[in-house]
Order: sequence, then C-alpha cells, then structure tokens
Amino acid sequence: MLATGDNPVAGTLNATTSAAALGSQVCSAVLVQNDPGSAVNLLIGDSTSQPFSLKAGQACTIPCSNVSKVYAKSASGTATANWIATQ
Repeated sequence: MLATGDNPVAGTLNATTSAAALGSQVCSAVLVQNDPGSAVNLLIGDSTSQPFSLKAGQACTIPCSNVSKVYAKSASGTATANWIATQ
C-alpha cells in the first residue's frame, strides 16, 4: 500500500457499539485492521451504516479522501481498530 514519497500516518480507535470516525487525517487510502487481540468483530462503514465485518487480525483497504469518512464500531463490547493512512 505504501509507495516512495507517501507520508503514512497511523492511529487507533477504541471502538464501542456506537459508530465513530477513525480519526481526522487527509489521505488517499486507509488500511483498517481489527487488532489481533480483539475478542469481538469490528464493523466498518460510513457514518450511516457499518456492514463490513472484520474478525480479529483481519484488515481492509479503503480508498478515501479523509480518515474521518470511515466509521467503525464493535459488534459487542469493545474492539481496537488499528489504521494507517497514506497522503
């Protein structure tokens, strides 16, 4: 995902059952991972719907203009969303 000249920025979100934006960072794409230590699924989507489910350790890449456009929540309890974005 990263190429020469990219400026990666990384972060985490402690996701609960209420959807929240991953962060606020201008980007061209963001890689989102459900932390390998998470006990529950992480649901990924936009501000309205989070239908994409990631099991612990799974990841997906989402082309977008800002990390704030990607929302996550846990299926139950809490999960940690790890992310890294390229500018």
